[in-house]
Amino acid sequence: MADVRVAVIGAGRFANMMHYPSLADIPDADLVAICDLDSERLNETADKYEVTGRYSNYQEMIVEKDPDAVYVIMPPSPMVPIAPDVLATGRPVLVEKPPGMKLAESQALAEAARKAGTFGMVAFNRCYSPVTTEARRRLAQIGDVNLVVGEFHKPPHPTALGAGSHVVADVIHVMALLHHVGGVPRSIKINNRRIGDEGAVDLVTALFDFESGIAGVLISDFASASRYERFEIHTVGGAAYVLAPDTRLGAYPRAAAKAELYFEGKELEMLDGFELAGFSEPHRGFGYFDESRHFIESVKAGRSPDTDLEFGVAVMESATQIDESLPFSGPETDARYGPRRH
Repeated sequence: MADVRVAVIGAGRFANMMHYPSLADIPDADLVAICDLDSERLNETADKYEVTGRYSNYQEMIVEKDPDAVYVIMPPSPMVPIAPDVLATGRPVLVEKPPGMKLAESQALAEAARKAGTFGMVAFNRCYSPVTTEARRRLAQIGDVNLVVGEFHKPPHPTALGAGSHVVADVIHVMALLHHVGGVPRSIKINNRRIGDEGAVDLVTALFDFESGIAGVLISDFASASRYERFEIHTVGGAAYVLAPDTRLGAYPRAAAKAELYFEGKELEMLDGFELAGFSEPHRGFGYFDESRHFIESVKAGRSPDTDLEFGVAVMESATQIDESLPFSGPETDARYGPRRH
């Protein structure tokens, strides 16, 4: 395959911050069409990237433009009915995390891809960040991973609970990375507590026993003072602490951009995602370009990407197991994600 003809459904803020500039930087990705119900942001985005194919109906766009791959970039509630419809046309699809707010929705996505003989990818960004990739490469030079630890903390946040829970809406960032490094979990031991009266203040701790022999730990406090992510990777004689408190774009988004690298008997090394990428733009330093490039390369090769829809189901299975152990007392609906799915 020569250039991959790409169509994007969704021209919102996050798509414009990360996905459109990433596609623009990939030489063999040809953005041929954009679809959005908001004509103003549709035209603003299409003007910026000089795209003539502009649509408010994604089905019409697919028929007329015949893209090789489709990005569906929107919150899970509107994504859920659209992505399977696109997959049914036989085209690879990239969706943002989470791949649905309930496990059944993620399973339906994967099943739609299987039936159509195609694949999809979940944009679990932390799995593709330059600092994570480099830290894993360096540690692999001295030995096998034996322990991974994922932390995700945030102040009480009703949006997440309106979506179903903060585990699926937010903590899934580090849960995906736990799975990406650890593999398939044999078992998960969960110890959760509610530490307040509001719906969004849960303390989540979980121990993962992966089939690979790697041990995993998940920690999340949603009554914390600030959003903070950290991911640890340990080998015998080496450790990496991948940090995501970067505020170069303000409070949102915060993605993995720095890592502390330790080797026994050596001084601390600091990794910087922007230095590793060789660019100052956020979509480069945070790894959104890398995830898009991986998807485009997968489309060209006709192979499933690392974080395909089956991987998304596996992560959602773990998230659901933890989620179902949490008591719920939050709102029944949310402006961003829609009604809570019981």
